[in-house]
Amino acid sequence: MAIVDSGSTPFQAYARLISILGDQLISDKWVGVIELVKNSYDADAEVVKVKFLNFDQSSKELATIIIEDDGEGMTLDTVLDVWMKPATPNKLNQKKTGDTRFTKKGRVMQGDKGVGRFAIYKLGDDVTLHTKTSSTSEVKLSLNFHHYADDEMEESDHEDKFLDEILNDWEVHDEPEEILNKKNQGTKIVIRDIRNTWKENDLNKLLKAFYRMMPPVLPGSKEILKDFEASVYWNGELRKPNFKSFDEIIKLAPFFFEGLIEEDGTIDFNYKHNKKEVSGSFNLFTDEESIVKYNIWSLKFFREIFLGKIDPSKKSTKDNLRVVHTPSSGKLLFFFYSFDWKNPVEGLKEDEKKFLQENSVYLYRDNVRVFPYGERGIDWLMLSKLRAEDKAGHYFSYNDLIGFVFISQYDNPKLRDAADREGLMNIDGTYEDFVALIQAALKIMKDEVEIDKGKAELSKQKAIKSLNEKYQQTFDDLNKKLSQYDDKELLDRSKKFFLATNSLITKVRDDLKITQELAGTGMAVEKATHDTMSLLKRLRENTEDFVAKFDKGEINPQELREFLIELEENLQFLYQELQVLQPLFSRPLKTHFLS
Repeated sequence: MAIVDSGSTPFQAYARLISILGDQLISDKWVGVIELVKNSYDADAEVVKVKFLNFDQSSKELATIIIEDDGEGMTLDTVLDVWMKPATPNKLNQKKTGDTRFTKKGRVMQGDKGVGRFAIYKLGDDVTLHTKTSSTSEVKLSLNFHHYADDEMEESDHEDKFLDEILNDWEVHDEPEEILNKKNQGTKIVIRDIRNTWKENDLNKLLKAFYRMMPPVLPGSKEILKDFEASVYWNGELRKPNFKSFDEIIKLAPFFFEGLIEEDGTIDFNYKHNKKEVSGSFNLFTDEESIVKYNIWSLKFFREIFLGKIDPSKKSTKDNLRVVHTPSSGKLLFFFYSFDWKNPVEGLKEDEKKFLQENSVYLYRDNVRVFPYGERGIDWLMLSKLRAEDKAGHYFSYNDLIGFVFISQYDNPKLRDAADREGLMNIDGTYEDFVALIQAALKIMKDEVEIDKGKAELSKQKAIKSLNEKYQQTFDDLNKKLSQYDDKELLDRSKKFFLATNSLITKVRDDLKITQELAGTGMAVEKATHDTMSLLKRLRENTEDFVAKFDKGEINPQELREFLIELEENLQFLYQELQVLQPLFSRPLKTHFLS
């Protein structure tokens, strides 16, 4: 076979590529504004003003959006050689050369794809850009996106052209016309022929987005320099936030969990509840004792990614532990706050509950928020999905949780933004690794929270007045000792035992009164009564002896479990004995207390 012709040819982009970059890849008008504000952040701006003019129905003027900042601004060369060239590698090349990924103010540059500026197209078709540096003249650039694409399905006289066929006018002014701030520098974008409807009620969402763009001050973390502010104006009026702040809400959380997960899966954490504080450090893949303690194995997503499938022939959890994959996501820092809606002591107000329902776990890269993580309905940690498919008790509900996860471009190079600015790409499974590691951290917190909730429930259980005061004393002593153990299974069994014991003794007391009033009940009543009283006496004596051994430190958790199992069997025997008497009672014996 012979080659009859050959050659080489470049891609030649149609002008409608701009509409694809600006409109179809930027999913929402909010994201469009946020992308432009992020550009101001990269330009070292301290103040950004987003102004909505003539948006009321009575206005006869053309609706206009203005985004202006006091950043470094651009020279004519930068406008022509960088800003006007889609997908420019300018910022990416700076990041690759080490320290130049930082701005003059020390900020880590957020953008690197060279398409964020085309979010303008999401907002409007008629655009004028004014920009200047502190040492150069003001540059004016005019863009009419109607020339680039026709989005309407109906036929029109629009002529599709290639990008290099459309010319955009620019001017250099000897005196600034628009950049009139104190720094004598910055960028101002004026957008008309608005593509989306904006109403006054839309401002709250934008205000919240700006507020959440930077993380709050968190305990134990380095204080973030608040040198960047974005404000919103509606028809000339500055709008101020009218919602709760993170700082107000996290102070109400009874449970706090912070920590660091290293590249190799080692987690260092600190958990706080009231005066209790628990610190720990272990490897999530190799530390068998801690993996079993916090039942990390139960996390289906984590197990399938890192530990593989269960071998049915190996009954032990430890025997099944084998690392089949190591994480590629890099290290991360986290702060989590958990709330207990069932506890009336917290006294959460309606606006505070609403805040929890509207916020979840936020993600920040180099202290700038990654959108849309944290928004209501964004189940990025799959907590709702896993609660539905697996065991709900293993996972937090988003309504009970506020969190902040921190990554960086340097430590997490594979956790990169998707082109549409909606989340992160899953490069070689890196994003899945990242999510699974956070789930493991939350599992540790969940177990600690459940232990403390179990202790709180135990402390509320008060023995019902029993057959004598000695039982009350032994009951209280055992309860007190149990509260010293950080063992969720042990606390659960103990709680069940206390509830069953109290219920049983109450029924025995009430029902024995009834049997005493019955005449001619024969040997059945006598035998059942005798056996019941004998067993209750042994129960009291055994509990007394057990508490004495507790005081001497002679009982370990395994022996305590066996003791509770034996007690549960005795309670079942008592229940069967009382069933014999049931037909003789003047009212049915309720049996729900052993269900």
